Amino acid sequence: MASSKKWASIISSIASCVYFLVIILQVPLFRVPCTAGICRTPIEVTSSQLIACELFPLVVVKALLYPGAFANALIKNRPIPSYDSLKLYNFTNVKAADAISELQRLEVLAGSYLSVAGALLGLIKPGRMSLCGMLLIVWGLVREIILRKSTSTIHVYIYPAMSIALFSAFLSITKDVRRIIRSCRLGIIGGLSVNSTLNFLRNLVNWSSRDGESCPPFVLCSDPALNKELLLIERPSFPYVSRKNEGTELDPTLIVENLRSKRIYLENSGSRCIVMPCHISHSWHDQISEGCSVPFLHMGECVAKELKEAKLKPLEAGSPLQIGVLATYATLKAGFYQEKLRNEGFEVVLPDKATMEHTVIPAFEALNRKDTEGAQNLLRIAVQVLLVRAANAVILASDDLRDLLPPDDPLLKKCIDPMNALAWSTIKWVQSAKEGT
Repeated sequence: MASSKKWASIISSIASCVYFLVIILQVPLFRVPCTAGICRTPIEVTSSQLIACELFPLVVVKALLYPGAFANALIKNRPIPSYDSLKLYNFTNVKAADAISELQRLEVLAGSYLSVAGALLGLIKPGRMSLCGMLLIVWGLVREIILRKSTSTIHVYIYPAMSIALFSAFLSITKDVRRIIRSCRLGIIGGLSVNSTLNFLRNLVNWSSRDGESCPPFVLCSDPALNKELLLIERPSFPYVSRKNEGTELDPTLIVENLRSKRIYLENSGSRCIVMPCHISHSWHDQISEGCSVPFLHMGECVAKELKEAKLKPLEAGSPLQIGVLATYATLKAGFYQEKLRNEGFEVVLPDKATMEHTVIPAFEALNRKDTEGAQNLLRIAVQVLLVRAANAVILASDDLRDLLPPDDPLLKKCIDPMNALAWSTIKWVQSAKEGT
């Protein structure tokens, strides 16, 4: 699948060819009085002016006019005129331009020059000349109609084909087309938990709308089959799975390929930034993001930077800042949270074996039994254990743990949700992208 840059180039090339054909084949775009009588195309306006001013020989003017005469003959089923005997336009009757009338239609004249030149140069390197020319013509015609400067206003008219010329002139500008394709659109790769992905989207929409801004457009790519495979990676973390699975590891190669293909799809669909609100999927973030041409936010980096910006103070003078991490065995084993925190200068406090076996894993088991109160109490104990070990804050790096404690629980003030950090980082990226920084 082509990248956004390639798509922009393809669209621009096609639009340039369409615009060239509209101009060179002299599709009627408007009707306006000119030195040759009534002109209906930019080439007619340009040619009549060139003849009246005698700046170029008639051979050059005929070269511009002949493709239109050829096309006109085919459409009307007339004999095709020869180049030498071309009499589609009465060159001998072209009058010298009246200064006052030409000044009144200066925009149409200048726009016609730019339109014709833009059509020819656009085949080599598309630019803004064509669009500027068309806009000048439209402005001149509209002004002529509104102000009724012409003695015979009925002769001034804009044909529907003008919209085709305008649209193709705009799309011929590669940079502008690419900006449209790659507007501040977010690409979101759904993960293990559908609820977690929806919570992330809810926060993204609500928080980005706080200052009156609208939520940035996004493309969500989620796969229920992939969710099941990710769950199998995490399940060995839970004792309620058969002990037969202990010591066996599932091959994540297919999962990584699946996630990478989703990243490539989002990238090629025009996403300017990609996020992945899933803890376990970040175990392979480096492999998934390899070769990515747009920012691919890492949840571990987002939460580490948020803690860095919070300017926490150590519990004891001279001691390092310590951050606790509560998660499943699979997430802790991947080690990406530990790595990103250490990169920002934090020391990491992890639950020991006893804490995992007697509080963290039983909390997951209680949730599996729908025992929410029991799971809450076990989680409180696990958080307290890490805080007692001098952790300044505790990261709840699990979809099951993030919403377990009630909103008024005082322990939540010491807990950090990586999903929230990812949402805030995404909003900041969108704001900076809009500002062009």
